Amino acid sequence: IRGFVTHDPYMRCYVIDTKAVTLIEKLETRNDDAQEKRVELHLHTNMSAMDGICDVKDLISRAAKFGHKAVAITDHVAVQSFPDAQRQQAALKKKGIDIKVLYGIELNVAPRQLEIAKNPSDVDLKDATYVFFDLETSGLSCVFDDIIEFGAVKAKNGVEIDRIDILINPGHKISDFTANLTGITNEMLADKKTLKEELPRIVEFLGDSVLVAHNASFDIGFLQQALNRKITNPIIDTLPLCRYLFQDEKRYTLGHMCRSKGIDYDEESAHRGDYDAEVLKDLFISAILPKLINDKIALVHDDLKNLQSAEVTRKMHPYHVNVLVKNMVGMKNLFKILSIANTDYYTAQALVPPHIINAHKEGLIIGSSCARGEIFELASTKSEVEVIEAMKWYDFIEIQPLDQYQILVDTEKVESMDKVVQIIKFIIDCANK
Repeated sequence: IRGFVTHDPYMRCYVIDTKAVTLIEKLETRNDDAQEKRVELHLHTNMSAMDGICDVKDLISRAAKFGHKAVAITDHVAVQSFPDAQRQQAALKKKGIDIKVLYGIELNVAPRQLEIAKNPSDVDLKDATYVFFDLETSGLSCVFDDIIEFGAVKAKNGVEIDRIDILINPGHKISDFTANLTGITNEMLADKKTLKEELPRIVEFLGDSVLVAHNASFDIGFLQQALNRKITNPIIDTLPLCRYLFQDEKRYTLGHMCRSKGIDYDEESAHRGDYDAEVLKDLFISAILPKLINDKIALVHDDLKNLQSAEVTRKMHPYHVNVLVKNMVGMKNLFKILSIANTDYYTAQALVPPHIINAHKEGLIIGSSCARGEIFELASTKSEVEVIEAMKWYDFIEIQPLDQYQILVDTEKVESMDKVVQIIKFIIDCANK
């Protein structure tokens, strides 16, 4: 059908004012010809708002027609399809078709805690020597991608005492996406030294200073991967620190925080190591450190680890977790978790912190969910050690069909489908280990 969408005052709704109609032949019904049938463990019905369109009865019937022995229903923060699923299973059984329904849910899980300080120490925040630094990289993964620029500013008592900016040849061509984002071209890197050659200079510059970065877990991950060891310097991550100190802000990007605190931030100069390091220094010295000291929120580095707020973590971007029910105890616990998510922790959406799941975990199986799950995000940016450690919380690790990740490429969150495949293979390797 081709036509114009218009509001019909008589029908009191939007209609298609049809201009042309063409009949097409009925599409052939899909079949599953696999010798070993899969079992779908992650499925949304039309009870998943803005996410699923199929009735649960149709989905179960199609899985049965495919010859699947079971199918899981995991609507997004909803269990309203359970009664119809149970009735459809019973109706098929009367016809001699036996398929098991696995009941589950996909939850929005709040981040566990604010990771403001790493390697806690008794360094006095007022008198510390700080290195504000920023990395530019060829991609988001510290395992698959490389550092192409290291920029840093060293300061003490609010005064800059040294600075450094190093362009680094990664040994391969960087993508157009990276070049457009950072302003660093392959020509600029062609005659530069490798990271291995530049590491001694970087380590010497860092010394035993307190390291400060905006989203420090990203930058530290790359440095630790390059050094092949854990960095022991006291570390401050200003991204969660700003979330804690300035809870009324709408966003917490470096640019937004600088503008909010009256610090000039040039978008054209941004995403270069030395520039971002310099404006971060200005933000920390003029807005963050005075608030910490004057309000006696934190006086030494060790104090920062105690800055936790359930209210702040609720506002942070949640990740998805898939939960399947093993038995009636698990079903009851699932309903408890969902009730808590919709009452005690409801903000703009139903939300649940990990400790609530842990408290009601009996009878449940926890899966790592989709591209918006914690594991996929960690595998996209973090090291093997960090991914494996996070996996210990889960009972099974999920891999989605490739087309489910296409939106990451379309929205330029991942540069290509080849990169998606690389990440998935990394997840499988970590899961096997």
